[in-house]
Amino acid sequence: MANRPVPQGPICVWQGLDLPNWFRLLKLRPPMAWSHWIRIGGVAVTACSNTVFGAIERLLYSRLVKQTKVPAPVFIVGHWRSGTTLLHNLLSLDPRFATPNLYHTVFPGHFLFSEKILGPLTAWMLPQQRTMDEIPVAGWDIPQEDEIAICLLSLISPYLMLAFPENLEVYAPYLDMKGIPESERARWKEVFYRFLQKVTIRNSGRRLVLKSPTHSYRIPLLLEMFPDAKFVHIVRNPYRVLSSSLHLRRVAFPDNAFYSPSFDHIEDDVMHLYQGCFEHLEHDLPLLGPHQLHELRMEDLETDILGELKRLYDALGLDGFELLEQRVRPNLPALHGHKKNQLTLPESLQRKLEQMCPKVFERYGYPRLDRAADEPLTTGSTARVAV
Repeated sequence: MANRPVPQGPICVWQGLDLPNWFRLLKLRPPMAWSHWIRIGGVAVTACSNTVFGAIERLLYSRLVKQTKVPAPVFIVGHWRSGTTLLHNLLSLDPRFATPNLYHTVFPGHFLFSEKILGPLTAWMLPQQRTMDEIPVAGWDIPQEDEIAICLLSLISPYLMLAFPENLEVYAPYLDMKGIPESERARWKEVFYRFLQKVTIRNSGRRLVLKSPTHSYRIPLLLEMFPDAKFVHIVRNPYRVLSSSLHLRRVAFPDNAFYSPSFDHIEDDVMHLYQGCFEHLEHDLPLLGPHQLHELRMEDLETDILGELKRLYDALGLDGFELLEQRVRPNLPALHGHKKNQLTLPESLQRKLEQMCPKVFERYGYPRLDRAADEPLTTGSTARVAV
């Protein structure tokens, strides 16, 4: 069995919407149930305050935002549950880098105005741990995915899945953006860049390290905006990624949907996204030039954190690794001591994964179960997986 998830608390993702985007979301007709009236009502109430605070921020900061240039970011890509969060947290310790934090992404429309006021007043509402893996939540300041902010600011995002957890057709077109109207692509780029301008202002112009698994599908679009951007691709044992991704959905979707999803097609949806992620990466990573790409495995990072980070800096042509090493070294005991969830993965899903994504096993050196008798996952028809 998986570890029992910890409560998320009173805040859900959609409480960062303003009124115009709340009405746009309602127009899409997300599934809703009366049993979720508190969440629905809470989003409506906070949408009103977000609208007011957003207007104040635009009045105070619009000129500064327009004048701000965003240095080419470092993008961390890889499928969900592949170690992107660990790598993001580690790189954020470099004082020359900055990241969007949890407050920026949950309240992207007004954080320049409100963070210093409302952040301390609302920190008590946050859970003590992440619901899917019990990683501690230290407050609003923790690094967070920029995709959450883009979803709230535009609804042009695959994170619509949080409102439509059982309708892949609603959110899948926003993964690589290739099948959507050009006007939506242009709006997405405008919203994304403006959000990064604001995060850059908040962090005194420092270079941003951005982590969203969704960026794995849209590298060409990111290169249009930032030709000199750097990319770090992290991979992990496919069996563990699949098992953990299923667990993530079962925990995150009920915490953020407006009804109770049934998860009838969860395995097929996760498999589809996993296969598509690596198909896009295989096609798009060759677009990157020297010192633009580094790939690493989660297992290697966990075994030798400082060594893998040094190789990453060397590969991307980043100097000053000593500064990062000084910040990381005191955290090594806690990083090595983190206990992972123990999840199970049916053998039928293991075999289906092998058939759908054989190149992932081959390219990144992960043995398939039928060729690895000593692999810990081969215990009976259902494998127990540490995630």
